[in-house]
Amino acid sequence: MLAVGAAPWYDTGTIEYYSSRGPTPDGRVKPDIVGAACGETALSPLNEYQRGFCGTSQASPHVAGLAALVRQRFPDMGPVEVAEYLKGHAIQREQPDPNNTWGYGFAVLPPIGGCLNNPGLASDCATLLSARDTLAGIGTLNWSANAPVTTWDGVTVGGSPLRVTELYLPDKGLTGEVPAGLGSLTSLEELWLSENQLSGVIPPEIGNLSNLVELVLWGNELSGAIPVELGSLANLELLSISENQLSGTIPSQLGGLTRLEELYLRDNQLSGTIPTQLGDLTNLKELSLTRNQLSGEIPAELAGLTSLEILALGGNQLTGIIPTWLGSLAKLEGLYLWGNELNGTIPSELGILTNLKKLWLSENQLTGAIPVEIGNLSSLVELVLWGNELSGAIPAELAGLTSLEILSLGGNQLTGTIPTWLGSLARLEELYLEDNQLSGEIPAELAGLTSLEILSLGGNQLTGTIPTWLGSLASLRWLILGGNQLTGAIPPELVGLTSLEILDLGENQLTGTIPTWLGSLANLEELDLSDNQLSGEIPAELGSLMNLTVLHLAGNQLTGCVPTGLGEVADNDLEQLGLSFCDPLAGLIARYDTNPANGMIDRAEYVAFVRAYLRSTDNISRDDYVHFVRAYLRG
Repeated sequence: MLAVGAAPWYDTGTIEYYSSRGPTPDGRVKPDIVGAACGETALSPLNEYQRGFCGTSQASPHVAGLAALVRQRFPDMGPVEVAEYLKGHAIQREQPDPNNTWGYGFAVLPPIGGCLNNPGLASDCATLLSARDTLAGIGTLNWSANAPVTTWDGVTVGGSPLRVTELYLPDKGLTGEVPAGLGSLTSLEELWLSENQLSGVIPPEIGNLSNLVELVLWGNELSGAIPVELGSLANLELLSISENQLSGTIPSQLGGLTRLEELYLRDNQLSGTIPTQLGDLTNLKELSLTRNQLSGEIPAELAGLTSLEILALGGNQLTGIIPTWLGSLAKLEGLYLWGNELNGTIPSELGILTNLKKLWLSENQLTGAIPVEIGNLSSLVELVLWGNELSGAIPAELAGLTSLEILSLGGNQLTGTIPTWLGSLARLEELYLEDNQLSGEIPAELAGLTSLEILSLGGNQLTGTIPTWLGSLASLRWLILGGNQLTGAIPPELVGLTSLEILDLGENQLTGTIPTWLGSLANLEELDLSDNQLSGEIPAELGSLMNLTVLHLAGNQLTGCVPTGLGEVADNDLEQLGLSFCDPLAGLIARYDTNPANGMIDRAEYVAFVRAYLRSTDNISRDDYVHFVRAYLRG
């Protein structure tokens, strides 16, 4: 039995004058709870004062209706439990609680999704609130027992009855260990805690989340072994625990995750061999084990991964040959085997992979010629074979790779000339042919590579002059021609390469002077002109290269002095020149004194002067500094 008081529906903080008040003659607190009165009914419409059917005759049915809703939500509750539920969720208006005016307060039910709507959800809320209290950084979230769980940051509620189904908290600055209690969120389908600073081990209790579809913990500081219990997550489709500090072997139990489509374990410290059981993951589309310490051969069982689109095993210690059965993975779009200890030849069967877009086999011990069948891969965007022991000429069949954006064949033993057909690869952005045994001149056909950003031809046996048409490659950022047998002067046409960041012309037989226009290449970071036959003075204009971090000029026949400011370049070989540094004032003061009104001090001189002033204010007076700034501004 519940005794019900009354408050008007439009002002539930005010008790009605007729609402009975306690205590009872035997001292009990009454009423038990207060309901809404004076609402509109079919027989009592609202009057001008917004009052309709007033009295506890309406307040009591209101509370009875709430009791019916509680029974509907929790059919196993008895009358006493329903009454306690109603009193427990009432909003208290006065103290003490309860009191003889309001009882336990005005009757309300918590919003759908609130922590106390059902026992399962209440348990989930308790688990999350416990996690909130143990994880540093999580205090920025709005998790509160006083707010519906449906409003909590990163929490999704669903199902019937309602349960927590998703926990999405990437990049929230969380620290501490992953709470083992999360293993009790048995309806959880997605758990994302990536890009935080979580440490410790992955709790084996996570293996209890039988409904989990996505487990994403990448980008933390997790350590220890991968729990074998993760192999129990039969519904898992995505497992991403990359970029942590996990060690030990890859559990063979992961081979039981037959619904898995994406498996990312890269950038950890995993060792041992690749489990053969991974070959049972027939739905797998992406497998990334890059940058670990895995050893042994690539297991033949992976041939069963016929749905595979990405296979990334680079940056390990894998040995043996590149398997021919890789050619049977018809859906493969990316094959990354770089940075291992693989030997033997590149199998011609890779030419069957017509969907392949990226092929990275660099930094291995591969020998033999580049297979002509690679030319069949018309969808190929990136072909990276550098750092092997490949020999022979660059196959003419590669001319069919018209989608190529990156071609990297450097660091091998390739011979012959640079093919003219390379100029037809119009989409090419990066071309690496350095450190081979290529000879002949740089073909004029490369002028057609208008999208080229990187041209690396250093460390070969190239002859002839530096082509003037290189100046038309306006997108060029790296021009590396050092370590060849190029002759002649540095062509003035290169002044058009305003995006250039690296210019390496060292170790050739170049003659003439260092061009002054090099000072206009404002983005230049590295300049190497060493070990040539250049003569004359070092242009003062080089002092305006504010981004320069590498400057190599030794091994030439330079005279004069070293312009002020160049000594500040972090990596330089100026001491090997045997030249003194120029007086930062001599020429400038003479020029200013001759015609102070029209000094016409250019930017290079100005920069050199300012650098000298900042370095040693003892040698340059403030007045001289001000004069030269004014002269520069006038110029």
